[in-house]
Amino acid sequence: MARSNWSGATLCTPLHCFVANHSLPADGAVAGTGTVFFLQEDGTEISREVVSSTNIAGDLSIATLDSPITTITPIAVAADSSQLAGCSCAFVEVDRHLNVCTLSSSLTNATLNTNAYMIGADEAESGDSAKLCLAVFGDTPIAVMSAITSSSTGPNIIQGPNPSYHQAAIATFLSGSGYSLSLVDLVHAGYTTQAALPARCSAMPNSFHPVLSGT
Repeated sequence: MARSNWSGATLCTPLHCFVANHSLPADGAVAGTGTVFFLQEDGTEISREVVSSTNIAGDLSIATLDSPITTITPIAVAADSSQLAGCSCAFVEVDRHLNVCTLSSSLTNATLNTNAYMIGADEAESGDSAKLCLAVFGDTPIAVMSAITSSSTGPNIIQGPNPSYHQAAIATFLSGSGYSLSLVDLVHAGYTTQAALPARCSAMPNSFHPVLSGT
């Protein structure tokens, strides 16, 4: 994900990243363009230029980079977001720490915007907008919001576009560049019962445990 504090940018293909339509890159010569920075697994920073930003729907936009990034695995999206209903997730705050939340128990692919409920006293703050919200199963990070849109839907609630809802529109856009979205079916990935879930997500704090509803 991008380091820049003006917004968030999360790779969804080697050439594209999820961004928030209300907080697009703004330092380029044309609106919606600019430089984004990413960290590789070894901590090395790389940068790319956003050459265009395309609104898919609502606050979900996709930025196109000037060249592919082949050293970072793009974020996946749940093929069926109801498999994530009630699970724990985390979002990246403006000061770059993780804040743990619980996803709505009524989440499905028919849910336009995902709601997540904060755990603990640490609340969303100014500057968190447009950052990534994700769940992790095993070694697979899954975008549960393409970017945080707001925290104004209620006390300690964050909200953002549900990429699973928009997967057909996203696929149509990406196909124009010869790319596709990485879709994950958690049931077929083996996470069918609570006992099958990892005891602790490798990339998250000890308090971060994904829990599937209906298991």
